[in-house]
Amino acid sequence: MKHRMMHSHNLREALPDYARKMAVPLEELEAAYQWMLDNEVCFETRIKDRTLSFICYLNIEPRIENPLARRFYKLLSSETLGALIPLYGINWPTLRDRMLRTWEQAYNILICKIPSHTLRLLWLRIGGAKIGKGSTVWRNTEVLGVDSLRIGNDTTVGWHCQLDARGGLVIGDHVTIASHVLIIAGGHD
Repeated sequence: MKHRMMHSHNLREALPDYARKMAVPLEELEAAYQWMLDNEVCFETRIKDRTLSFICYLNIEPRIENPLARRFYKLLSSETLGALIPLYGINWPTLRDRMLRTWEQAYNILICKIPSHTLRLLWLRIGGAKIGKGSTVWRNTEVLGVDSLRIGNDTTVGWHCQLDARGGLVIGDHVTIASHVLIIAGGHD
């Protein structure tokens, strides 16, 4: 299974701009990008007249052998809405991720059922969600990827919804989401 997160459309066409931004020759960046495609660091999927460009959802930066490909992956990952999943092992990013997922599960199992908007929003905000003024998340709404959730001002998320923000999810201002809605962000095989 290839874990991937959407980056942009037609990334290959934007390589000249990235070459200027990174101060490297275009030919070298094209070769590094091809290496990334060949080694499952980046992925492309053609749909009609567009090419969807994805990057690996796991933070594999330390494992990328090609130095220019490593720099380019770091730049691309900084431009995505969602946070990358850390490589597993005994390290701070893995511990932080485990603690955040435990926080998230406590919300989904217990806190989301408490009839207090203030407490539910506080729990989500402490977990890393950015929630605007006047917004509400109704009871029994589950959130996955709390730290990658962005909700604008005066927005309402109805009862019994599921927000999968692991790939980054932005809900704008003055939006109403009906009850029993599933919103999934990110790429899947």
